[in-house]
Amino acid sequence: MSRLPFFLTPPRAATTISASFAAAGAWVPARTGAAHERCPALQLVPGSALHNLARSLAAVLLAALLGACATTGSVDPSKSTGALRTSGPIARPAIPQQDDGSFSSTTGREHVDGVAGLEVIEIRERGRLPLIDLTRQPDDLWQRIRLGFGIPDLESPLVLQRQASYAANPAQLRINFERARRYLHHIVEEIERRNMPTELALLPMVESSYNPMALSSARAAGLWQFVPSTGRQYNLQQNWWYDGRRDIVASTSAALDYLQKLYEMYGDWYLALASYNWGEGSVGRAIEKNRAAGLPTDYLSLPMPDETRNYVPKLQAIKNIVLDPGAFGLVLDPIENRPYFVTVTLSRDIDLDVAAQLAEMPLDELRRLNPAHNRPMIESSVAPTLVLPADRAERFARNLATTNKPLSSWSTYTARAGDKLPRVAAAYGIAADRLAALNGLPVKARLAPGQTLLVPARGGRSDGDFVVVPASAVKATSSTSTSARSSGSAKSATGRSTAHAGASKQASANKGVAARASTSTAAKGTAKGAANPKASAGPKSSATSAAPPKSSTTSNASGRKGAADAPTGAGKPAASARPPASGKASQSRDKVARR
Repeated sequence: MSRLPFFLTPPRAATTISASFAAAGAWVPARTGAAHERCPALQLVPGSALHNLARSLAAVLLAALLGACATTGSVDPSKSTGALRTSGPIARPAIPQQDDGSFSSTTGREHVDGVAGLEVIEIRERGRLPLIDLTRQPDDLWQRIRLGFGIPDLESPLVLQRQASYAANPAQLRINFERARRYLHHIVEEIERRNMPTELALLPMVESSYNPMALSSARAAGLWQFVPSTGRQYNLQQNWWYDGRRDIVASTSAALDYLQKLYEMYGDWYLALASYNWGEGSVGRAIEKNRAAGLPTDYLSLPMPDETRNYVPKLQAIKNIVLDPGAFGLVLDPIENRPYFVTVTLSRDIDLDVAAQLAEMPLDELRRLNPAHNRPMIESSVAPTLVLPADRAERFARNLATTNKPLSSWSTYTARAGDKLPRVAAAYGIAADRLAALNGLPVKARLAPGQTLLVPARGGRSDGDFVVVPASAVKATSSTSTSARSSGSAKSATGRSTAHAGASKQASANKGVAARASTSTAAKGTAKGAANPKASAGPKSSATSAAPPKSSTTSNASGRKGAADAPTGAGKPAASARPPASGKASQSRDKVARR
């Protein structure tokens, strides 16, 4: 049935409508010929003003309906580009023009479908969006660190305070970040290998200002500030020769193991970091105390010492600075996103200064990469690792293959009952004060039977096997490895040297082997100490006399947190590295706000 008014319906439709109204008991006008009868209810008389008005309104409605049908959008199938053309009196949306965008817009007024003056909007695809290779590493290590951030941001006024403090000392920030250049790539590699957030690579900034010689009042040492007891728990050796807490590779592995364990305990990085600083037992007791009192147990709600309260805000402040240094008026110099160092596994003892000469690099730089060694000589049976810059490993191997000089001018002497430092010094032709400084002892120190002293060697050592491996492949040496290597790895007559630079991830695919060189056969001489009969049993090897290196006179004062890099090796070792007079291992005490 038509929806038009009954007075505009065709005759047949009007008759039907009238019959329907009549059946309902309503009076309707009768249709007679071409004219309508008078309608008393509506006074709708043909030719009257009301009748003409109704017809005009109906015509307007009909025109509007036809116009709406004519302006319906349609897709032009003749165009193969898939462009959409829409015509009609519609408002033009604001579409920004993009230089490299995938869409373009054209507008204009055209004659469309017989209707003039309508605005036309055309949206046409120009090309495909550029692809981004998410597997490609950025060239700048800072950007790689930013992309790996994953710890939720901490909102606290303490963060703002720490940010202001760091930003107010840009010179100190530059010193700290310059230290970090040597160690950051290895730390980031280890963090990503474990799928951990890269904010943790910034944690040594909070702990030690990236100073591996830092030593706290609680005897926490190294980049990651391990106290002696926790260090031993994570297989960081601490002895007369070597302190694994200062070993860049071993301490990083231990610290990430510990942090991973703490996160698995709490499932919350704030609580894991608080436990790393304060101790897991202390954080656990604080959580139980709050839970018993019906209080929240999140990081911000726990009672804790001020140092721990500021610990996570410090890390968050450093994260914010690294994320947007320009906002703080700072500039972070780019760091190449490639390994800074490789490690060399030794089977012969070698002096640090000899290693520096073979690698053709400054001794101070070599010490900064090898801060774990307490003496100027690396004892291969105790700590068989030497760290070299990645671009010096090939040179080291080449020079080692051609040298005919002894690799070490130092040896050890085991004190006997009644020995005194001046007598031992005189027997080996060295000043007593120098020998005392070399061994980290006062000049008048009493020597305990069995105590080990470093003394000038009466002869040199032949070179041995050296294997250069990527730093990430080296794991912390366990305390049991000393006995396994105490046989001296057979000290064969002919040595070999293998080296590789490992300067990039692609280079590591070939197992890191960059060069192989064979060293000449060197005979190991033997001699007895004639100057002092007690000294004859002391040196582990001897041949021709060699003077101690000048570097051995350098004092090895242990650094503090935030202090400048201190040289290692020849001078006074850390307190934990001194041989105990009683032969018993010294016991450490965990302090508040320390692990």
